[in-house]
Amino acid sequence: MRVDLWRPEKEIVNLVAEILYKSRSLLFGDFKLSSGGRSPYYIDLGVLPSKPRYFKVLTSLMTYKLEEVGEPQYIAGVPVRGLCIALAIAYEKGIPFIIVRERNKDHGTGKIIEGDIEEGASVAVIDDVATTGASISRTIDILEAHGLKVKYASAVIDREELASKVLEERGVPFYPLVKITEVVETMLMKGYISKGERGKILNYLNLRKVEIKREVKTK
Repeated sequence: MRVDLWRPEKEIVNLVAEILYKSRSLLFGDFKLSSGGRSPYYIDLGVLPSKPRYFKVLTSLMTYKLEEVGEPQYIAGVPVRGLCIALAIAYEKGIPFIIVRERNKDHGTGKIIEGDIEEGASVAVIDDVATTGASISRTIDILEAHGLKVKYASAVIDREELASKVLEERGVPFYPLVKITEVVETMLMKGYISKGERGKILNYLNLRKVEIKREVKTK
């Protein structure tokens, strides 16, 4: 894999599909998500920092996405897996990086944000995989509570559930690198997954769409 910054969108999807396959980051089974829901598939990008070759390609693609939508004054990652990706992007671009914790430390300074921040500055929030948008929203809440302005949020993969809707409702642009349906079709075409595995993901997404519509109606 060569790491050239600019790439057509189709080639970006191809590269992400290749990384998921070769790093064995796309898993099938019965998984509990951070949202509490169950899923027949799981995207484990947590293995990539221990596979530098793939991680470098992925973060370079995310850097390209950041340049495409506009560079912020700061970059922040969603704990925990978003932190590694965000840090790599920030260092590659020379943009200040700030750490947002899941909760305040109970020792030392007790900070929930680590970094020399300037009130009113713009921040990009980076995550690995976006599902419901809850983790991204929590990070945004903390940043805004400290006087920072979130310019946009991004993730490597959008699972195409609630994240885009949640962020749209709070007025935060969302720019995922790829969507799961794009990746699935490419992986099937390349023989990386079977038709049955593709079906598991698409059937799950269709069920989630019905559930989400039902949830919206009852609110």
